[in-house]
Amino acid sequence: MEADFGESQVLICLMVDYANMAAKEHALLNWIDIATSEEERLLLEELSIREQYVATLLSIRAVGVQGDCRTYSYCVRLSSYQTQPNWNDLATYARLIPRACHNVNCVCYIFGKAVRESVTDVTPTYLTNNILAIFREADYLANKILRDSGCHEKLAQMPIVWIAFTFIAIRVNAFHHASDQSFFDHSFHRIL
Repeated sequence: MEADFGESQVLICLMVDYANMAAKEHALLNWIDIATSEEERLLLEELSIREQYVATLLSIRAVGVQGDCRTYSYCVRLSSYQTQPNWNDLATYARLIPRACHNVNCVCYIFGKAVRESVTDVTPTYLTNNILAIFREADYLANKILRDSGCHEKLAQMPIVWIAFTFIAIRVNAFHHASDQSFFDHSFHRIL
């Protein structure tokens, strides 16, 4: 992991718990003060009082664009105990977190219970015909759910992302090759 990983993790936690951290005058609040307006800091405070989100920096890099350049920066995983996420709150975090934390370009929401554990183990994954077939199946199922629910026309884009972390409750030993179809079938169905 990069040297800036730990500092970035602290910074994103400060942002989602801004009301408590501002009262403690944490040293890294300076980064948030520089990157945000007074109005945005008041909004962060309001959001962190209203609903507690958990922010975790993922140990993967995503492709993004900043200015005219392609960047490879960290992803932030937000989760909460809400049964129905507040999309306006999440959009605010998705806009402000990359502005304050320059080595983040992707903020995603994890459905289900709040996830506090950090994930640092990445399963080596290779783009094979079997993997492509699984991606096509996932894309088909996600689009079918959207069509069946009447939401298909409401979204401009919905990427299907498979992040090969070992947190999916599957232990992979050193002899288990990443292109083994049974491993991917099992993990795909557990995710769905």
